[in-house]
Amino acid sequence: METQRTKKTTYSCFFICCFVFSIFSVFSQTRYYVNTSGTPTGNALSWATACNDLQQVINNASNGDTIWVAQGVYIPIRPADSLWKIDPSDRMCAFVVTKNLHLYGGFMGFETDVNQRNLPEQGSGEITIISGDVGIQGDSSDNLPVLFIAFGADSVSVNGFTFKHSGRSTPNDRNLIINNKLISLSIPGAAMGNNTAVYNSCPVFRLIHNTFCNNIPQRILVSDSSTLLYISKSIFHNNYPNNGILILSSTNSLYIDHTTVSDNGDFNRNISFPNITDLIFSDADFVSITDVCIKGNEARHKLHLSTNVSQLTNVNFINNTGLGGVGGIEVSSSNKNTQQHVWTNLSFENNTGVYGGGIIFDNDKSDTIIAQMTNIRIINNTVAYGGGIYFSSGNLFIQLNNVTIANNTGTYGGGILLGSSENGAGTGHIQIRNSIISGNKGNIFYDSTDISIYRSRGTQYALSFSNCLVEGWKGTAGVILDTFPMFIDTANGDFHLLPNSPAVNAGNKLIYSPDSIADISWVTVDLDSLPRICDGEIDLGCYEVPGNILPYLFLLHSLRICTGDTAVIPLYLLGTPPWNVVYRTNKSQHYDTIKNITSSPYYFHVNPLNTTIYTFVSLSDSLYNTSFSDSVTVSVLKRPVINMEDSVFLCNSDTVTIRPAVTYPDHYLWNTGNTEKDISVFEAGIYRLTVFNEVCSVEDSVIAIQVDFGDFQLLTDGDLCNDGEIELSTNKEDVDYLWSTGETSSTSSTIRTKEDGVYRIEVFRGNCHGEDSLVIYCPCKVTLYNFFTPNDDGFNDIYLPDVESTLNSFSMYIYNRWGEVVFQTDIYAGWNGLANGIPAHDGVYYCVVYYTCRNNPQKILTAHSSITLAR
Repeated sequence: METQRTKKTTYSCFFICCFVFSIFSVFSQTRYYVNTSGTPTGNALSWATACNDLQQVINNASNGDTIWVAQGVYIPIRPADSLWKIDPSDRMCAFVVTKNLHLYGGFMGFETDVNQRNLPEQGSGEITIISGDVGIQGDSSDNLPVLFIAFGADSVSVNGFTFKHSGRSTPNDRNLIINNKLISLSIPGAAMGNNTAVYNSCPVFRLIHNTFCNNIPQRILVSDSSTLLYISKSIFHNNYPNNGILILSSTNSLYIDHTTVSDNGDFNRNISFPNITDLIFSDADFVSITDVCIKGNEARHKLHLSTNVSQLTNVNFINNTGLGGVGGIEVSSSNKNTQQHVWTNLSFENNTGVYGGGIIFDNDKSDTIIAQMTNIRIINNTVAYGGGIYFSSGNLFIQLNNVTIANNTGTYGGGILLGSSENGAGTGHIQIRNSIISGNKGNIFYDSTDISIYRSRGTQYALSFSNCLVEGWKGTAGVILDTFPMFIDTANGDFHLLPNSPAVNAGNKLIYSPDSIADISWVTVDLDSLPRICDGEIDLGCYEVPGNILPYLFLLHSLRICTGDTAVIPLYLLGTPPWNVVYRTNKSQHYDTIKNITSSPYYFHVNPLNTTIYTFVSLSDSLYNTSFSDSVTVSVLKRPVINMEDSVFLCNSDTVTIRPAVTYPDHYLWNTGNTEKDISVFEAGIYRLTVFNEVCSVEDSVIAIQVDFGDFQLLTDGDLCNDGEIELSTNKEDVDYLWSTGETSSTSSTIRTKEDGVYRIEVFRGNCHGEDSLVIYCPCKVTLYNFFTPNDDGFNDIYLPDVESTLNSFSMYIYNRWGEVVFQTDIYAGWNGLANGIPAHDGVYYCVVYYTCRNNPQKILTAHSSITLAR
């Protein structure tokens, strides 16, 4: 390990020297100013004369110069291989730096000191933006694939920028020749180009205070053959690289610190064969990653190390998806013969994948991997192979110190899987010391009882324990406990030990001696940065319990419940039972006592109506030892209330908006995935809303019913003229009706009538409405003619009125010009032109008809007309 320590120091000295050189350069060279409000002809020597063409200022700058860039959006307008030409239509436009420059963003445009800038971690958000959103705004398919290229310089620093909206490359994207040197942006044998948001090929490249977001290129950052790549205080968020990785480093030294990598993923969401293989990949000689959070990402591997030496400190892997791969870190072959890795204070939580919920060692060549891991937490991960750690293949010599592997799930090896297959692979020694392996779930066991560790048949790895708790493990040397370790609250992810846990003070502190193999005496704190050795003793797992004075009461500091619920306060007690606990509520002077508690933990049930502080003021045990304790606040949150209609109606395939009335809401979640209060729906179905705050939730649902009045119509049955009455009805049921006659009903769709007229019906269901109308009349009418020729020629020989419909009665009188009746009938019969049995004379006669209709027999109607008789 002494060799490793010397090498670490060498890299650090190199980095410090480079950093000092960069500071000297900043204060000894020219400073230029860029602002979107400037002009292309500005000399860029002050904010007042700032230039708005960033690439032009870069072109004019000299080695060691500094460029301050004000707020705004900067889109490359010059082709990367022709930087003195403006051509915004060229798809290979990019900002290119080929000199030793220092670029600073985040200025408002008036500052005199670099420390006056607005940076994202100070809450200012995006200030100075390098964007590739060309063509159609918001359409990623036509965005620039490369935003920034550093090439041919010795040292470049980029500080305080946001890189966003880089797009996809195409097979036609060309390679670039910059300063007579070829930059190949294509992957040999691949259809898609290896384009990136940022491409670096400088010996020293620094990215500080930068944000990379909403990019969809092949890769986000590629660093090619650099001596040192330094990334600090930066954010990689919501990027979707396709067929690529987030950070590629083919450098001698890679440093990443105080950086967040979150919610990046596979653009195509291909679970079986993901396009994004590695989120962070490095085959550098030396890798240092410190204070980095990698959370909510989708990639086959989150951190892929194929490197000689790595130092990882305070790195968290949370809620990542393996997409057919690894939940956290993969260590693979590097052709470097021997790899050495020192990892301290790492956490792997709630990751999913196929191989290694936390870590996989996959060394399929002859390399020897030596790894020393201390204060590691691997919890609640779910994969098929190795829920916690998967020692797959290769020559592995791994030492785990004070590691907690708990509540992980793996088909093979809920906690640990040894060997890559049933035939096994590789040799070496896995040494586990002062550690806890508990609560892991696997379907295939090491033996008939254990579910934490699975060894593939034929695997040659030696597995040894020293002062470990392995729940359910029987008969193995070094496993001193096989019971539950008594974590505080596993359901809520708290894997600290209770003070009365059997794992407290059960460790071997001698492994932290400088004489121990390997030397980890430099690790003096636990995962919480508390002293690793407390009161001369050391606990198992990644957390240390502070020193105790018996008797001791340990409780949670806060609980939250909903109105009307019961709060359960767990009291964890040390000392000799029985115990008596004295407590009071809020600031009351009234004290209550819980007496004769005989077992720990004791669950104290309370039902406060409002937020209440329970102060446990003293604890005594059977030996009359007493101590003062702490308090717990039970916050009572108002339960949300939903008032929502039972049903809404979709009228004729339109949309309808559901607007529930809600009180005390925090968040909304519909079963459609919508998170807004009001939603518009266009399909029939059940729509369920859950309203919740931090701990309370209520649910209600509404049924959307499709109502189609497109085929609605008014129907008739019967004959008003013949039957004297007619029935009117509609073809719609389960609606409310309103007839023009005044009838209203929610059930009857039928009325009967004997009268002529216009009949209209309106139907309602919820907010839906339809209507139809019919004209109802009996066509009872007599039509008289004024000419006929009774000459027996078979044509117009009989005078007979036309009658429309059926009459109730009919009488016809024919008068001559002296007013004498020459023909009379009470039946529907015609006049043949005879008067008293002899042919009537040609001339004018007068006809009168009296008749009544079937639908109104009391009303006598009259028709009359003159008649010309001509033979």
